[in-house]
Amino acid sequence: MRLPRMTTRRWMIAVCGLAVTLGTERTAQRWDAYRQRAEGHEATLRTLASVRQRGRYPYCSLGFKGIPLLYNAETASFHAECVSRHTHLARKYRFAMLTPWLSVEPDPPLPK
Repeated sequence: MRLPRMTTRRWMIAVCGLAVTLGTERTAQRWDAYRQRAEGHEATLRTLASVRQRGRYPYCSLGFKGIPLLYNAETASFHAECVSRHTHLARKYRFAMLTPWLSVEPDPPLPK
């Protein structure tokens, strides 16, 4: 039995099917990357909430690895900036999960 000829229409259908398959895979990869980033920022928010309750950083994961810091009046503004930043980033990446085909703006700089 002879195979059907590959006409222009059939080539277009084959290329379209391949494009849909590859696009779906890429979208799934981006969705997973955004999910991981959102969960990371939400975990940092949970850490910051427990820090505020306990009054000290056990071992901070905000760029001061291994250095215990106290939560007091001097560090409250830094703490508030970190909470604000991570809340914004968690929301941004949760929204990006819903629309993985759109581009995402760069993250804002770390608070000083």
